[in-house]
Amino acid sequence: MEKKTVADATFTVNGELQPYRGQTIYELLQSFGFEPDKPGIAIALNAEVIPRRQWREVRPQPGDQIEIVRAVAGG
Repeated sequence: MEKKTVADATFTVNGELQPYRGQTIYELLQSFGFEPDKPGIAIALNAEVIPRRQWREVRPQPGDQIEIVRAVAGG
């Protein structure tokens, strides 16, 4: 039997380990309190930008690295 590691059941979001729950990117954003339908959010999965139109389909896998970037207006 293959030994499981922490990476088998988690993935990384903005540098922090998160439990793997099989969520889509859209659902993941909602669970973090984001409103995915509003503009100003970008997602990178394993250093590759995921187009917004794919957020309801793409499911990060254990061991993946996700970066959530939010645009902030300022001056």
